[in-house]
Amino acid sequence: MLKFKDLVFKEADGFPLTSAKIDYKLYTLSVVKEPLKEGSYEIAIFKGNNFVQLPGINPGEDVIRYLSENAVSGIMTKLASVTMHPAN
Repeated sequence: MLKFKDLVFKEADGFPLTSAKIDYKLYTLSVVKEPLKEGSYEIAIFKGNNFVQLPGINPGEDVIRYLSENAVSGIMTKLASVTMHPAN
């Protein structure tokens, strides 16, 4: 199962952001480094091109900001459990 340390961050074309994406088959997790707060990240979950809110992960919010590495790893574990897929 993937953990935060397995993420590969890349700079986005035309944007001053660094992000990583993980494919869980049903959903894609996007993790973006917060530009103004070192060591902090924001996440969003997508199904296709649409934001998805999942109970216990991000209910009521499309984007969750200011997360620690441990919090992102926890979300990664929950998504792997929900989708029954370890991620690519």
